Amino acid sequence: MNSTQQQGGFIKLVIILIIVLIVLGYFGFDVQKIIQSPSVSGNLNYVWGLAVTFWNKFLVVPVTFVWNKIIVGMFWNTFMTLIDKAQTAPPGDRPELPLIN
Repeated sequence: MNSTQQQGGFIKLVIILIIVLIVLGYFGFDVQKIIQSPSVSGNLNYVWGLAVTFWNKFLVVPVTFVWNKIIVGMFWNTFMTLIDKAQTAPPGDRPELPLIN
């Protein structure tokens, strides 16, 4: 899937959300009052607590590992090595950086 399809999907989601809010407002629903009602607010807080617990118990370790070892370890360090080589090389001897299409 290319980035234009992903962006189109996100934009479509935002437009649909705006249309749903307009339709709800047209039929007299006050979304702010609904969200702030004690039962909905309690449910949202409960789901948020579950999400935080799930993150802390199951996801924080693998996500941190992937971030530190793969993103920072491989890509960032390789990027910084290329930058250092480009800066320290003599002007006629600068390495060619690969082009990404």
